[in-house]
Amino acid sequence: MDEFSAEQLACLDNELQQIKYALLRQFPTLDLSSILPIGERIVKQYGQDVTDTSSLRSIFASNKGYVGCGTPMKQVGRNQYIPAVHTRLFWEDIPYGLCILKDLAQLCGQIPTPKIDQMIKWHQQ
Repeated sequence: MDEFSAEQLACLDNELQQIKYALLRQFPTLDLSSILPIGERIVKQYGQDVTDTSSLRSIFASNKGYVGCGTPMKQVGRNQYIPAVHTRLFWEDIPYGLCILKDLAQLCGQIPTPKIDQMIKWHQQ
């Protein structure tokens, strides 16, 4: 994971946290304690497998649990790759992840989701 990717993920996570807080305002007894900020969640889940917690990028890069887990890519030319759009990332994570978060944001009172919107549009293209 590079710094740009970490920044994008941090923006998405910020929007997720805003949706969480909006849900808690409307439903105070709802248990959303497992919806931690992404860096904190990964460190909690993987523990000592994460050797550098200094930034979100380093949490991903140093996580031994992620070794060998790359983004599915398709070669389109010599040394040119694009995301493999016929994989779970596109067929499950987007419609059952980002789209649902977008709907929740709208139901919670039009919480702005510019990064979620951007990612949904990018995936549609």
